[in-house]
Amino acid sequence: MLLFTMLGAIANFENDLRKDRQVQGIELAKRKGIKFGRKHSLTDEQVLEVRAKRDQGTKIMDLMSEYKISKASIYRALSTD
Repeated sequence: MLLFTMLGAIANFENDLRKDRQVQGIELAKRKGIKFGRKHSLTDEQVLEVRAKRDQGTKIMDLMSEYKISKASIYRALSTD
């Protein structure tokens, strides 16, 4: 029983060390300017184009096929400021 308790304590300690190293790595990456997450499907210029075309009456389906993105992405581009 003592052996398993000691192994569990060592495992918890190692897990805490791993978490600390991970947090330090993320902070370092952010300081270097590395961006996290998926890239946007449309550039800022394309978002402006989508908004202008929609204001002119272009259908959502036509915008979807032209920019090759989903309906949700089109609506997200239209709703963001």
